[in-house]
Amino acid sequence: MNEISTLKLEDIIDIYNAPKIKASIDNLISQNKTLVIINLEKVPYIDSSGIGVLLSSMRDLKKKGGDLKITGLCASVKKILEMSNLLSVFKIYSTEEEAADSFNELKPQ
Repeated sequence: MNEISTLKLEDIIDIYNAPKIKASIDNLISQNKTLVIINLEKVPYIDSSGIGVLLSSMRDLKKKGGDLKITGLCASVKKILEMSNLLSVFKIYSTEEEAADSFNELKPQ
């Protein structure tokens, strides 16, 4: 059974730290942990490189039968995703618990 992994990110996500985040997600994928929740509660800003990491990671996870869910969006990050027309691309939840529960919908009964 695939475990749910949660990454709690802090500080801004930009060109300088986006590669580290991508490496963390790639490491999870290499361990066959493909159900990933990204908690952005303590992230006040994300730039295009950070958005790119989230998009490419979501694609990679889906290729392996998993998915990426986002929780804890602050108003400024939500606005950036909205202006980029990406709010509907990502699966966004208020809490980690809601995101975790949504993975149960993926599992066959």
